[in-house]
Amino acid sequence: MPASCLGRVFVRFCRELWQQVPEWKNALARGDWPAIEAGILKLTRLMATEIMAGCLLWYLEREDTRHLGKKLAEKRGIKTQGTRNVHVTLATGRRLLVRTTYALPQRSEKRDYRRWPGTRRTGVKGCCPVLERLGFVNQKSLFYCKVIAQAAVLCPSLEVANRLLVSQGIETEGNKIRTTCIQIGKSMLARRSRLPVSENEKFHGARVVIGIDGGRLHTRNQKRERRRKSTGHHGFHSRWREPKMIVIYVLDSNGNCSREHLPIHDAALGNADAVFVLLEKYMAEAGVTEAKEIIFVGDGAHWIWDRIKTIAHNLGIDSKKIIEVVDFYHACEHISAAIESVPGLSDCKRKRLYKDLRSFLAQGKIDRVINEIRLRATSESVLARC
Repeated sequence: MPASCLGRVFVRFCRELWQQVPEWKNALARGDWPAIEAGILKLTRLMATEIMAGCLLWYLEREDTRHLGKKLAEKRGIKTQGTRNVHVTLATGRRLLVRTTYALPQRSEKRDYRRWPGTRRTGVKGCCPVLERLGFVNQKSLFYCKVIAQAAVLCPSLEVANRLLVSQGIETEGNKIRTTCIQIGKSMLARRSRLPVSENEKFHGARVVIGIDGGRLHTRNQKRERRRKSTGHHGFHSRWREPKMIVIYVLDSNGNCSREHLPIHDAALGNADAVFVLLEKYMAEAGVTEAKEIIFVGDGAHWIWDRIKTIAHNLGIDSKKIIEVVDFYHACEHISAAIESVPGLSDCKRKRLYKDLRSFLAQGKIDRVINEIRLRATSESVLARC
């Protein structure tokens, strides 16, 4: 970045700073120190915005940057359409008009007679290769997207998130927050299961636990009808769905979750096959195949255990390294169901028996748990639940 550009930024900053000195003197006389802090922060954000804008404009106007844009487009198999004016959003929320290389997928040789002349092709979207290389998501700075996503997740509503961002000097609105979060989600879904695993985080020679389970999620789908006259709201359908969740973590020498390796969490609303395809990608990217021991933990459902052999075959994992375990809490649920089927027990005795069997299970005395239930079983249905 040329020194002349930085010089203009600092000259403007000093001019603005000098103009604020009389107001700060009056604020000190009133004892209003927060007003001085707010003014200083506003000036520093203004200077930061000007430096970001100058640096980005200088980089995009260079000739070698335009050649880089053409090379990036050629690697992706798309054709550049010259340069275009594009609005980008910086970390402070300010929108800036820049001119950068624009690329668009090549047109098909066959003419689309369903499209009116002059209208855009459906499903075709251009891109700015240089901005994407700099980390921009839909022409928005990656740092800006990070701050927006954090505020949207941590705040109870988008209105509260908007107030928080405005108080921090970031220019945004409620609708922009929602749109930005949707764009971030779509961009991250395309990079799902891509893990930048370092040498220290690889699972070579480690004991890896893979937990798989289903949950319950209440979804809301809007009805296709007019708004209600009384409330002005749309009606909606509410139904339960089962998200399937996975977690991958490493055990230390004491059998606890290792703090040296961050666990991997993910979930999906697809069917069982889609979840195991996602799990297979994670295992391949993280290097789980190099682990000394792989422990699959679940609730005993057939959709889990029936697919473990398939995923081991696809990844070339030795079956001797795989251990299938029913986790403690789901095993306790099966014990409770078996005790409920035992006739002639009062509620007090059932609770005492469940507490004893749960204690035996925690101590690893599985045979004793089975024998205790068999002694009280009078039908095959009880044994089937055990």
